[in-house]
Amino acid sequence: MVFPVLLVILLSVLLVGSLPVWSGLYAGLSEGAMRPLQYLAIIMESGIAAAGLLIAVRQKRLFGYGIFLTFAIYVFYDMARLIPLQVSDATLYPAFFVATISALWAVILIYRERHGRPP
Repeated sequence: MVFPVLLVILLSVLLVGSLPVWSGLYAGLSEGAMRPLQYLAIIMESGIAAAGLLIAVRQKRLFGYGIFLTFAIYVFYDMARLIPLQVSDATLYPAFFVATISALWAVILIYRERHGRPP
């Protein structure tokens, strides 16, 4: 558990030049300094969404659709924040909630599949 946290801190320092906010050592970077990290997150989220869709379509696993929907919404959310798309918070927050429900649904399906219960 410690290794992933240290890896995130190291990547944050290398990409952004400062420690992340949750480290307690945030130096107050400008919003522009966070852009490389935002782009990296969008690329990774897009890849995860694509992998989820491949799992759903090729392997015929229902939980793949949940993974796809969750990360597709994350990409939309991040893009709406990064590029001023004029999407209101009244749209973004419910979309983020749907992503959370979708992730929960996928986890339940994975759990049931692993423990021999039909979805």
